[in-house]
Amino acid sequence: MRHPRTDVDDHAGAAGGHRRGEQDPGARDRIVNWESFARFMVAALRRESSRRPQDRFLHDLIDELRRTDPMVAGWWDDHGVRDYASVAKHLRHPVAGDLHFDIEVVVAPHEPGQRLIVYTCQPDSATARMLPILASWEVTATR
Repeated sequence: MRHPRTDVDDHAGAAGGHRRGEQDPGARDRIVNWESFARFMVAALRRESSRRPQDRFLHDLIDELRRTDPMVAGWWDDHGVRDYASVAKHLRHPVAGDLHFDIEVVVAPHEPGQRLIVYTCQPDSATARMLPILASWEVTATR
């Protein structure tokens, strides 16, 4: 069940990513640049925690991540803070191969709790050529 106010798995990223990494050991293999991506997300999570010091749900979740993942604990102790602007993500799909995305996180100026996460890829890249194929698989699978 998601917390009605914070929904940390969606907007903080690190929490959801690390939870999936613990629940699905293959997730760390599928995200080729997992460590740099996870470091970025932990630093973003630190920023979010400083914005909301009274959010018990968020801080409990951070404590859980630090307790259950030594890498998160180490990165947290580095005291890095990161804005949500942009990050690269390199995925290894079991059939499609390597997919490279740039992720931009857009924050509405008057609604700082709302974020739009946009995955893009370079035009004419292998990733751009593979996306319509992957999308067609989903359409076929749901018919």
